[in-house]
Amino acid sequence: MVSDPHATTQEDYYPICDKGFYKEKTTGREFRFQYIPGLDYPIRYYYTPNYPLGTRPYKEEEIQKIARARAEVLDKYIKPTVLPVPTLTILNLQALQRGRTTGKISDIPFWHYTNDLNIHTINDDRPIPCSLQAYISGIEQDRLYLKTNVLKYIKPRYLDWVEAGGYTRYTDGTGPPFWIDLWSEEAIQLADFPDTDNHPRILLENEWKNQWHNWWLANKRAQNIKELEELGFTRNKLLRALENKKARAKAINILTNKGVTQEKIKNYLVFCKKRKTWEEKQEAIKEPEPLIKRLRRTNSGKF
Repeated sequence: MVSDPHATTQEDYYPICDKGFYKEKTTGREFRFQYIPGLDYPIRYYYTPNYPLGTRPYKEEEIQKIARARAEVLDKYIKPTVLPVPTLTILNLQALQRGRTTGKISDIPFWHYTNDLNIHTINDDRPIPCSLQAYISGIEQDRLYLKTNVLKYIKPRYLDWVEAGGYTRYTDGTGPPFWIDLWSEEAIQLADFPDTDNHPRILLENEWKNQWHNWWLANKRAQNIKELEELGFTRNKLLRALENKKARAKAINILTNKGVTQEKIKNYLVFCKKRKTWEEKQEAIKEPEPLIKRLRRTNSGKF
């Protein structure tokens, strides 16, 4: 079951503190945007209370697209009979790793590092992957590189495999285990620079982070403005206090006499200074259009 991504606009929902989740203003229902391989847009998954519930069934054309994409995903994450021929750069990195450690990819206890990946091992006798930067930094940095960068690369692709039915097929004995080429140029490049990874799941996660940050700041600004107004202070008065020592001392004295703590006064002044800087930036730049809004408007091309 899937929701219609065109049913409501972004103004009808807002991010909440649970990672990746939003809440509809009118209904109070919580949902998250879910990437489905094969669809050109994310769908909404509603939780009532713990299980996904959609608002309409998949259309026939969507079912066909999803089926084709799932077959491609299952084929992509099967260990090939002959491993891909690496580039000279990758061969040199593998040689450096073999000279430093006897550890192999199949020795990595992925389940130990994160609860997000139900992977006990990846059947690969090549050395543990690293970048040149991680190699130069030493073995401790190498472990950190594995725990953070490499796992970030694996996670969204593993979830694609799970979504395509790979995990179910593996556990019931009808399919092979998950396998991914961690020595591919893409894997090394994106593990080195995770911020450049444009996998749809990562884009949706980043979109939520940005929206949550902006929403929290907006609410914090509104709360401070309300408190200041109740104290008889306009924002302009405090801005003048920031620019003039005499006005600053007078403002602090008035707020202190009203029972406002010194820490709270400091927070108000910091807030006004940051707000002024933020407003100046908004005048100078135009904020990019949100990802969900772009997808809703265009609804074309590969998501």
